Amino acid sequence: MIVEDLKDFLNSFAKMKSTLKSFNYEQESVSTEVVAMLKTLVVHRIEHMAAFELLLVFAPDEALSVMKERYISRDLSNHINDQVADLEIMFDDIYCILGKEKFEELLNCPEFLAENKNNVRVKEAIEFAYDTQI
Repeated sequence: MIVEDLKDFLNSFAKMKSTLKSFNYEQESVSTEVVAMLKTLVVHRIEHMAAFELLLVFAPDEALSVMKERYISRDLSNHINDQVADLEIMFDDIYCILGKEKFEELLNCPEFLAENKNNVRVKEAIEFAYDTQI
């Protein structure tokens, strides 16, 4: 029984991964149900980078809410998950998709903890987002 369940899961996971990577958001739309599922993927860190990018396109407020709740409002220096590693790509996606103004709003929001702003790796992630736009 467990073998079949594992096979089903792995096949479904591979299919979902492929779908997220090949999703053409310029030609397709998503429902609120899909937005909720994308948010769940980000929160549970399951193909979360691709899911976060789609969230930025289809539900930018939800994406920024997740960023605030799960990343920048928690002390990342002592967090059990190494979420700082994700910030380079996530910050870059925010800058590229939502623009410099929204990115800087996020950087200056009250939820962004001072200890995170002073974290060397977070600073590097911010610099990366700015540098890729040149």
